[in-house]
Amino acid sequence: MGGTYSSPSGHTSAWCGGKPNATWTGLDNSAPKEHTKPGQIRSSHEGNEFKAHSARVTGLKTEIKKLCKISEMEHDILKHLTSHGLDTITYIQSPADPSTMVSVIEHSARINLEEGRAQSALNIAKYDKYDRANDEAAVDFLLDSMMDSTINTQFRC
Repeated sequence: MGGTYSSPSGHTSAWCGGKPNATWTGLDNSAPKEHTKPGQIRSSHEGNEFKAHSARVTGLKTEIKKLCKISEMEHDILKHLTSHGLDTITYIQSPADPSTMVSVIEHSARINLEEGRAQSALNIAKYDKYDRANDEAAVDFLLDSMMDSTINTQFRC
């Protein structure tokens, strides 16, 4: 999701992020209709995009540990994803109300793994190239945010 941004110099770029609507055909009415952070812009200039991508995938300064305050972790992760236009991929249809999209990060306590995977699979089929790239960047960001011991014991197959 997202849109286009025209810079003062007339250069047009894509921007990413925002809460999708329940049919994944556009932004939800409650979502901003323009970028709110510079990290959401996807530059067509290779050097700028390289730097922006590096910022998107660089993990949190404080690594996620096996035991940490979930609310702080959720806040920090969602803040990063939103600031870099990666938050759209965190949304699925609410198990309680399919006409509403909820972030799996904000609502992790109410979404079981099977529901999350099933809903996510429906969304992935509708991803565009930016959603696919954002999905990969978000995974890289999360893995970079974790302590090596957490990755090895909890999240690797």
